[in-house]
Amino acid sequence: MPDGPTPKSPDYDDDFYAWTQHQAAVLREMPVTDNRFDRENVAEEIEDLGKNVRKAVRSQVRRIMEHF
Repeated sequence: MPDGPTPKSPDYDDDFYAWTQHQAAVLREMPVTDNRFDRENVAEEIEDLGKNVRKAVRSQVRRIMEHF
């Protein structure tokens, strides 16, 4: 058993980027019981989705700031 309480997962609605990164890490830590599931690539896709959304939001914020 792990030491201490399990840290609370980031909330999907509060911080999508943190949620995607956490979910990918949890997925990678799960034991593999069925080798038909491509766990590593699914985790990578979830991570990349969060990174892409974060990048798009930053780009839009930068664009808005330039217009002010």
